[in-house]
Amino acid sequence: MSQSKSLLTFAAIAALACSATQLRAADPTPLLSIDFSGDTVGQQPQISRLSAPSGQAFPITQPWSIYGWSATSGGALDASCGTILVTDNPTKGVNMTTALGNNSQAAAAIDTQFKLTVPVLTMNFDLNIASASTITGAGRAAASGYHPVFGIDICNTINPGLSASGNNIGYPLAFVAAATSDTGGIFGLCVPVDPNHMNYGDPMQIIKICDYTNGDDYAISFDANFNNGNFGINVNNDYYNLGDVLSVNPDMQLNEINFYMNGSTDNANSLFLGGITASASVPEPASLSVLALAAGISLLRRRRN
Repeated sequence: MSQSKSLLTFAAIAALACSATQLRAADPTPLLSIDFSGDTVGQQPQISRLSAPSGQAFPITQPWSIYGWSATSGGALDASCGTILVTDNPTKGVNMTTALGNNSQAAAAIDTQFKLTVPVLTMNFDLNIASASTITGAGRAAASGYHPVFGIDICNTINPGLSASGNNIGYPLAFVAAATSDTGGIFGLCVPVDPNHMNYGDPMQIIKICDYTNGDDYAISFDANFNNGNFGINVNNDYYNLGDVLSVNPDMQLNEINFYMNGSTDNANSLFLGGITASASVPEPASLSVLALAAGISLLRRRRN
């Protein structure tokens, strides 16, 4: 066989490999499916400690904990923090509200805990920011000049030596909503300034995704790909690709997804959250095996000729 035909054979099989990679992917592992369907309207959501790493069963259908912070609460959600109450208007979910005057970060929060290697994280949720202050709790709230009223922290375990604060809990990314006026704000992606320093106390930056308006419903889904660092998000059917903004780590081991609302001194911040689902997937490297086969066939035919 001539060299040109051999190259054509290799190219054809390589094309099949690319198609196989797109069509053949490992079935995603359901991670979260929290719709509050078993909870009573007007009450705080039920929790389940079965989502702990020692006894977890996926998907996780109830939070690991409901908590809040204020000057006096010490982590227990009470009237000084705010409220998290189940609602069925417009659909089943929760209304999260912070107490007026409580400017704590994570004034009201919902936490999940698990342990799973997640090369690609896909997440979906419904969000409606009813009311929010442009100035919220301290700490990471002022990243990039924005003050998030709401956030979803995606947490992992890291080497303490990679953190400026010496802690072993990392924050490779967070989805945030930050008010910029009395009528709306921005959705953004919060990521470490330095991918090797991703602890809570380390410098973070917020990359704007799009604007939001108070009182509007938003159906949001995103893919965080730790294989190549890419982050893409869909907001009410508008797609935004932020590019390679994540830390690249195909062995990313996540252990917590935390939904929190920051408080403020000048407003009782409130929002609706529902329809929470998440899954982890690992693309099959089908192209590698087929490309190796193509190279072997090409080499064999060259030797025979």
